[in-house]
Amino acid sequence: HRYVLSPLLTMVGASLSFLSYYNVPLCLQLHAPAGVLTPDAPPIGATTTTKKKKKYPLIVFSHGLSGTGHENTLLHLAWAKLGFVVVSVHHTDGSSARVRLYSSSLDDAADNDTTSTYEDRYYEHGPSFQNYDPNFRPNQIQKRANDLKQAVGYVTKSKNTILEDDLSSIIDTDTIILSGFSYGAATAALAMYNNPGWFDNNENSKKGGLILLDGWFYIDVMKSAGVEFEFPSQVFEHYRQSKEKNGNTIPSVFINSQQFSKYPKLYKATCDLEELISPQSSGVEKSGDSNMHVLEGTTHQNFVDMIWWGVPLFLLQKLKVIGPMDARDAYQNILHICAEFLKKNFQ
Repeated sequence: HRYVLSPLLTMVGASLSFLSYYNVPLCLQLHAPAGVLTPDAPPIGATTTTKKKKKYPLIVFSHGLSGTGHENTLLHLAWAKLGFVVVSVHHTDGSSARVRLYSSSLDDAADNDTTSTYEDRYYEHGPSFQNYDPNFRPNQIQKRANDLKQAVGYVTKSKNTILEDDLSSIIDTDTIILSGFSYGAATAALAMYNNPGWFDNNENSKKGGLILLDGWFYIDVMKSAGVEFEFPSQVFEHYRQSKEKNGNTIPSVFINSQQFSKYPKLYKATCDLEELISPQSSGVEKSGDSNMHVLEGTTHQNFVDMIWWGVPLFLLQKLKVIGPMDARDAYQNILHICAEFLKKNFQ
């Protein structure tokens, strides 16, 4: 049944998220635990005198370069099943394959304005490697990180003016986990750096974490433009310059493809970032409790829902789009590692 249902679930999830464009100017795809957002559920802002309303930790996800907010739908559904509210951000800065932009204001959207116009924005290529602008990606990723901040503010704001229900009544605002794939992993890391108040910093009791999937943490165009640097550079610089850790670490898990682990500079930057963010994890790999994972026999595209889209897996492997490892087993490994991380740190 998985060969039939999984592609259908992906298409349904994508369809629902496309509908959200007409109501959510931020272009968000929302998943919640079973029964929370179903039509027959009580209003999520309702309260009872006998039982306190249950709140769920929030996961905010950033997609990869030239990707969409839909390509990890099954992963997000799995997280929601574990008891998390998941918000997938569909970035509008030109780093997405396609996104719909509306001309109406937030107030227009709140009034269900059917006359608002829109246009589709497609992926916009950066400067050529021969004329590379080293500020292009850093500037772009700042915009993406701000999208995550806006998303958090939007879904946790009381008396939301766009959605009929108050999402803040079901979200535990003291527990925010940032996640992303590829460029999105770097975006999540930068959003963490930009918003230290989301994480325990000895001044609050908030819990935060990171789930970083095959992150792009190093830009290398040395051969063509003489440019290379860790990315986002300010995140690396900040944690290197921090003299006093005060015992604080940010719960984090890095799940990497074998393909990316074979790029020495990229993988070194990934390992360095993991050690900087969670310095107390050094040496824990021997105990089987490492924050760093490499899935043997995988490529970068093993981390998206592509394998469930109906394309024959042998063809994807023949074209080396995905790795030789059984694609479904690889996906199950990703789900398992994420689940164990979430249960250990946030449940």
